[in-house]
Formats: sequence, structure tokens, C-alpha cells
Amino acid sequence: MFDVCEKMDLTQKDIFNKYKDLFPFHIVEFINDLGIIVTKASMPTHISGAIRKEGDRYRIYCNEEHQLTRIRFTLAHELGHFFYDKKYLENSEILDGNYGSVLFRKEYNHTSPDLFSMDIKANNFAANLLMPRDKFIELWQRQEQPQEKKSYKEIANFFNVSESAAIIHASNVMGTIF
Repeated sequence: MFDVCEKMDLTQKDIFNKYKDLFPFHIVEFINDLGIIVTKASMPTHISGAIRKEGDRYRIYCNEEHQLTRIRFTLAHELGHFFYDKKYLENSEILDGNYGSVLFRKEYNHTSPDLFSMDIKANNFAANLLMPRDKFIELWQRQEQPQEKKSYKEIANFFNVSESAAIIHASNVMGTIF
């Protein structure tokens, strides 16, 4: 089971506890309470978001043209990089898009062999932050339809995520259910 609090310090856990039982999860408020700035920006369509350190603060950028459900997941994903990949953010920016992540350093940019595993962890963090396992299973089991007729749309709407995010998370949480 994935623990979203694994890399949080006590203050961050206290902030998280204010929001953990609110659905859909208040991602922007949580990020702001952590002292991270959220900025919507004009970006190419294939870029979802980025995180970088600016002075002594961190800033998460999200593509203002994307749907709200995509923006929410992007914000949570970038927050995953904040917690798990902070060592890279001292001298770099992580830019996330349709083709994976690129690590931009001040003096050059490159793709790191670690980026794939960094992205997987950031995606797991985002999915579990926005769709906590126990609440996800509770909603899934509460639906009265037979197993093959379960509605991902209903669950996606509850958590305010895309239907594809709900489908992928269902597969990860409960095994293949198609």
C-alpha cells in the first residue's frame, strides 16, 4: 500500500490531516498551505506541468489549457516530485508532458535513467492523494451494479479526476477488474 505521508515531516502531515477527509481533495489549498506557489501558465499542449525551486520557495506550474481533472492530477503529480525528488530540484526543474519527464539543469538539460521511476512514484503519489485506497474501494463496493458494469465515471466524478485516472487506479488498487 502506498503511503502519501511517507516523505512528509510533522508539519506537512498536520497540514495534510486538514484535507485528507475532504472529497474531492482540496489540492490547491493543500499545496498553498505547504508554502508552494501554484501558477497556471500557457504551455504547449503536450506539456502538463513543471516544478522548480525559485529562490527559497517552490513553484508548481500547470497548463491552463488542460481540463480541470487533468490539472488536479498534474498538481498532485508535481507535488509527488516535491516530496520524492527534492534533491533534483535544488539545481533543476522537472518538466512533465505526454512523453514523460525531462530534467532541466541550469547549465544543460537531459533525461535521466531515474526519471522513469521518478514519474511512476509521482503518479502513484498523485493517484493515492486524490483517490485514497480505502475510500476508493468503499465507493467501488457501494455501487449496486454487477462487477462488469461498475461505473468508473461515478468514481471519477466523486474524486474529480479523469475517468482514465480512475480506471488505472482501480487496476492498481484492486487488480485487473475489466
